[in-house]
Amino acid sequence: AEPGQLTVFPNPSAGVIYADLSDWQGETVQIRVLDSRGLLIQQENLVADTAPQEIQLSQTLLNGLYFLESQRPNGEKQVARFVIQR
Repeated sequence: AEPGQLTVFPNPSAGVIYADLSDWQGETVQIRVLDSRGLLIQQENLVADTAPQEIQLSQTLLNGLYFLESQRPNGEKQVARFVIQR
């Protein structure tokens, strides 16, 4: 993946995604899930690890395009697109 490009899988997802935050290992990262219009759906903080991080999405989310945004303490952001398809 290119720098600044977050890797998310599986894509499409049935409700659980994994985010590769290994570049930011040991840092507390803010994770935000946005819908296709940019509305915030969920937000959590987690400590990045070498292993992909599991993110459990709300069961109420409709099928469609979403964005996962991760932000480091220094303000640097990465964004990935993913699709929910159940």
